[in-house]
Amino acid sequence: MTNSSDEKYWFYANEYGYGWGLPACWQGWAVFAGYIAIIAGGVLSGLPDKSLMAFGAFVGIWTFALIVICWIKGEPLAWRWGNASNPARKIDPRAYLVIHAFFGPLILGLGILFYAQPPSSMNHTYGYRTTASFQSQDAWDEAQRFSAKIMIAAALATIACQAISARIMKPQIALLTSAVITVLAVIAVVPITEAHLRNHFDSQGKRIAQQTDSR
Repeated sequence: MTNSSDEKYWFYANEYGYGWGLPACWQGWAVFAGYIAIIAGGVLSGLPDKSLMAFGAFVGIWTFALIVICWIKGEPLAWRWGNASNPARKIDPRAYLVIHAFFGPLILGLGILFYAQPPSSMNHTYGYRTTASFQSQDAWDEAQRFSAKIMIAAALATIACQAISARIMKPQIALLTSAVITVLAVIAVVPITEAHLRNHFDSQGKRIAQQTDSR
C-alpha cells in the first residue's frame, strides 16, 4: 500500500543518483508542461536570434524557478541506487490526462500566435523556414500566413481526436494516441504548405498570378 505521505509530493526523486525524475501528480506535470511551454515561447519569439546571452539568461532563470519548485514540492533528495525503499510509488493516472490535454491546445496557441504575429523578416531561427519560403519576401510572408492556418486546423483536429480518445481509451493509450496524432498533424503542415507555395510561386519566388496578368 502506498505511503500516504507520498501524496504531497509533486515530483519523485530519481531512483538512481541524485535529483528528481518524473512528476508524481497532475500538479507536477502541469508545472513541467508550463516550463516547456515557456522555453518554447522564448525560442519562437526569436530571442536566440536577437541575443544568445539573453536567451541563456532566460533559460537559466526559468530553470532555477523549476528547481526551486521541485525542492519545495518534491521528494527529499538523497543519493539513491534503486527504489527498494518505496517500491509502491506510482504515477497519478490524472497526470496522463494533463499531458494528453496539453498537445492540442499547445499547437493551437502556436498557430494563433504565428497567424497574429508572423515573423516579418526572413530568419533561420523561427517561423516556417524552407527553401521555397526563402525565395522572396512575398513567398516568406505567404508561407507564414498559410502554414499558421494549417497549424490551427491541425490543432483543432488533434483536440477533437483527444476528446474522443479520452472517452474510449485508457489514459496511457489515449496519451500515446494523442502524441501520434499530434506528430502526424504537425508533419502534415509542411507538405500542404509546400504544395500551396508551388501553386502560387515560381522557382524565383514570384507570384504566378502576377506573371500571368502581365502578359
